[in-house]
Amino acid sequence: MTINNNLEHSIARHRYRESHGKNDPTNDRYGQIIVPDRNENPEDTLNTMGICGRINLEAFTRYGLKNKLIQTVCLPDQSDPIKAQEKKEGLKEIYAELKKEHQEADCLNLLPGFEYLRMHSEMRDTLLPICKDIPGLEVLTQRLNETAEIYGKGANIYLNGWAMNPGFLISFDAEDDFRNVRQGILFALNGVEMEYDFVKGNFQRFHRNRRTGLWERGGRVNAGTKGFFYMFSEAGLVQNFDYPCCGDQGFSIGEVKGKSGFFERLHIPMDYGIEAGVIFQGLSPLNSLNNNIPLLRGLRATQANIWGSDDAPIGGENHQRAREGIRKMAGQVVGAGLAVVGYENLSKQWPTMDSFMERFEELQWSALEAYKEAGKERYGGVIPISGAIADDELREICLDSVRKIAERLYENPEQEQERQRSQFLPPIKKTKRKIGKRKSKQITDAINQFRTTITV
Repeated sequence: MTINNNLEHSIARHRYRESHGKNDPTNDRYGQIIVPDRNENPEDTLNTMGICGRINLEAFTRYGLKNKLIQTVCLPDQSDPIKAQEKKEGLKEIYAELKKEHQEADCLNLLPGFEYLRMHSEMRDTLLPICKDIPGLEVLTQRLNETAEIYGKGANIYLNGWAMNPGFLISFDAEDDFRNVRQGILFALNGVEMEYDFVKGNFQRFHRNRRTGLWERGGRVNAGTKGFFYMFSEAGLVQNFDYPCCGDQGFSIGEVKGKSGFFERLHIPMDYGIEAGVIFQGLSPLNSLNNNIPLLRGLRATQANIWGSDDAPIGGENHQRAREGIRKMAGQVVGAGLAVVGYENLSKQWPTMDSFMERFEELQWSALEAYKEAGKERYGGVIPISGAIADDELREICLDSVRKIAERLYENPEQEQERQRSQFLPPIKKTKRKIGKRKSKQITDAINQFRTTITV
């Protein structure tokens, strides 16, 4: 796996490959972007969609890339009706601007398709009777039964992946108002042209507070749980990531040139923890969900340096809500990782809960000190954490959340492991094979029924 691959490196590599005849002229990998959304600020979501729509344009005008890297950009929207309508109408305005910009640059052929996928009560009502009797989809059926809508980031990405074309699927977080088109070109180049099977984003952790204009540290859950990833990477059991919780990721999907994609072989958590689940399934020999074989063995992966695209604060500026959000997400991140590793593998490395927590606490302390010092070095002093969270407070919130998960797992391994894994949706490829083409197409059609192509 290559590390800290940035845009300049990728452009230089593109030109090298082109000059040496290494770019495959038969490569027709279908590049597609989704921006999963649930009640994010419409302005941020639309900004992200506009940037995704300019990837081909900017790649052409700035770097001379003539290939259409991105074919479609889709907004799969789980938002409440008022916000959903605002976003759908906003997409029409953005698409009109994009078309004009592409016409002015004489590259209308590079304009990607724009789609809006409504993922709410209507889709839920359509999917429920189809999915309720399908083995393996019990967790999805249970979620659909719990509420009158569809919720969960993992569920959003999973259902989109079910209905996607073979090629390369990029998922960008919706709430990132610092995003720029360079990041999109970097992902598209690596995933579409260079045919990587997995592209993982690497952020910085700083952003400006919208209200005060002052710099703050974001990436709180990443900083508070990074010790968990360090535990395995220092033991040589998983690749080290600068920002393991980065939500911007790209996956090969479907069967292309006789090779199965990475995405549809993944177990996907229903809510958060997707990043941890993907890392341990893809790159760790402790992938107990796949006979301890990393899914990316024999495939290609890279970490993409997308600095300048910073984490939005969880829970806004409400302190208590921020605490609750950190606690919940930290638990889901570590829980997803442990669900993949499995108790048997875990206990071979750390036989007791005390040994596990002792190592986590030490490495968490190290990660949080680095988190503090990074801001100090860059801005001449320690800058505050978003949501008015103190450093010791962040440490304690995440430590408490991880301790509770570890206690349950070590005290009742079989039951807790089953509970953790019950939050995962089964691999799409395996499920489709099990239910057959007719039923699989029925689910695809039910999803696509709520897809709208945006036109001018």
